[in-house]
Amino acid sequence: GPVKMWLRGNVEQRTFTSSNLKISAVVGRVVPVFSKASAYGGNVAIMDHSGSHTYRSLYKNSKSLAGLITKALTCQSGDLQGKRISFLCATDASYTVAQWAAWMCGSIAVPLYRKHPPGELEYVISDSQSSLLVAGQPFMDSLEPLAQKLGLSCLQLPTTSGLNTLKSEDTQMLPEENISDWAERPAMLIYTSSTTGRPKGVLHTHSSLQAIVQGLVSEWFNAQRVWEQLFVQYFIRAVYNKLYLMKMPVCVFQGAVGVPLPGMEVRIMMTNTVKTIIAEGNSKGTCKGKEGELLVRGSSVLQKKYWNKPQETADTFTEDGWFKTGDTALYRHGMYWIMGRTSVDNIKSGGYKISALDVERHLLAHPDITDVAVISAPDPTWGQKVTAVVQLKKGKTMSQLKTWAREHMATYTIPTGLILVEEMPRNQMGKVNKKDLLRQFSPTRSG
Repeated sequence: GPVKMWLRGNVEQRTFTSSNLKISAVVGRVVPVFSKASAYGGNVAIMDHSGSHTYRSLYKNSKSLAGLITKALTCQSGDLQGKRISFLCATDASYTVAQWAAWMCGSIAVPLYRKHPPGELEYVISDSQSSLLVAGQPFMDSLEPLAQKLGLSCLQLPTTSGLNTLKSEDTQMLPEENISDWAERPAMLIYTSSTTGRPKGVLHTHSSLQAIVQGLVSEWFNAQRVWEQLFVQYFIRAVYNKLYLMKMPVCVFQGAVGVPLPGMEVRIMMTNTVKTIIAEGNSKGTCKGKEGELLVRGSSVLQKKYWNKPQETADTFTEDGWFKTGDTALYRHGMYWIMGRTSVDNIKSGGYKISALDVERHLLAHPDITDVAVISAPDPTWGQKVTAVVQLKKGKTMSQLKTWAREHMATYTIPTGLILVEEMPRNQMGKVNKKDLLRQFSPTRSG
């Protein structure tokens, strides 16, 4: 049958061999980006709505905030040794200042998401066991009540135009100048939803973050664009060459991907009742053309564990460090074809990874909902959309559901499709079969 459209858009084919699937070793010692700030001094690092921010100003303001953090936590050594600092900032210079400051004082940065309702923010702060909160403008009203409830201090950042007003009396004890290699020091805890329900904390070290950035730089860099900028006088010739190349055929596949990033390994695993078989990847004796779960491994993959989730970690990683993506894939014509989710409880909509179980948990908190099952339906714009099959109490309607949902759920998790049923369909074991629901309510999705 035709390949299901799990990845929208056209993806150019890439030819690759086992030689370029090897993990790239990080050359030299690993240092955070702020340690290089002095080399660029007055150069503009960030431009946001308030203007330009140089590397020097970002470094100075971050160091001041780091001093305020250690003072608030009465840390005389200046090294918080992996304590978690949760921060909620806009997408401007204040985010960089908060993140750099957390690293400068030896803590783990825990970025919070502004679209999460208070309940989700509280969960992340509590699960990460954060020691302090940092609020950028205008999020003090969101974090201050949570800080009081959890017994934590909350530092408020000035507006981005006023970041230079950050002052700290004592910053000379910070560990950032005394650490020679940051490679294996924990750097960031990012919470991502999953099919197991509540969000899980993905722990990255400075080494894995550097590998991610290096992979993106390698992927995004285009020598031709650089030369065209440097040699403007040859612009006409460059355009002519491009027009000539338009005559050449381009292999384009839909629903297919190549290697995700340099320094990554990928393989497909099939599991039957007897043994696990490598269907395709960096191992001998593979069996091409077979479907299985897509596994990835590389220096940029999370550090083989979820934060305080030993069972989820054991279920998600193989013994030799491969990450189970939950995608069913097929290797064909030099491409990895994504056939769909291994689990029906994981929804990808508009770039967001949404847990159906987590959406169900929120909806069941509504006083008029007695039962709910969340499924994904195809959407030409977002790839998939969240659809809720809902059973209500007798005599109740859902006219106020969206208003209620906006107050209790992240906006991207609110169902855009709603199907009301008098009784939730269940099998003989009393369980909801979501594949049956997909066939019944979204036949194009399950075909």
